[in-house]
Amino acid sequence: MQHVLEVRVSSVLGMITDGRRGFEVEGTSLREVLENLFRIEPRLRVHILDDAGALRQHILIFLDDRDARWSGGLDAETQETTTVTVLQAVSGG
Repeated sequence: MQHVLEVRVSSVLGMITDGRRGFEVEGTSLREVLENLFRIEPRLRVHILDDAGALRQHILIFLDDRDARWSGGLDAETQETTTVTVLQAVSGG
């Protein structure tokens, strides 16, 4: 059964989405959630996934308070109440 989840993106990624930072997206795994997010906002794909379809090195995704990389990666399962937060690391000197 598909879940409708809240997906939040960082303010840095919000610049790509014309300021929109919240989305309602269906999916039972992080991979499904992201694919459905990209249908809504295709410009995010290149900033979140690399050419091989893996998470980019400087992208952090949390399922509630769990880092997705340590919770199954793109195959991590979601629950009906899961909030997905996508952050892009910003560095500088």
